[in-house]
Amino acid sequence: MPAPNPFGNCAPRNQPDVADSDVTPEYCARHNWLIGSPATVVEKIERMYDEVGGFGAILLFCFDYSENPDAWHQSMRLLAEEVMPKVAHLNPKN
Repeated sequence: MPAPNPFGNCAPRNQPDVADSDVTPEYCARHNWLIGSPATVVEKIERMYDEVGGFGAILLFCFDYSENPDAWHQSMRLLAEEVMPKVAHLNPKN
């Protein structure tokens, strides 16, 4: 019996032919979530930007940092200092 999909019927997929049951946390880490080294995150942002035709902002939402706020601060520092300067050249298409 397959495990239930944690996303229910609104599984975030990068291709319409991907079955809900294939949208696992591992799938999202590869295709949807902006996680990894600063270089990996830059590559993912640039690829996503090209795929959707541009965007003007990145919205962050994160959980489970109340017990380790230093990890959150390190992530935000890396985003601000190492990622955002490398994607600053991206401008939304009109």
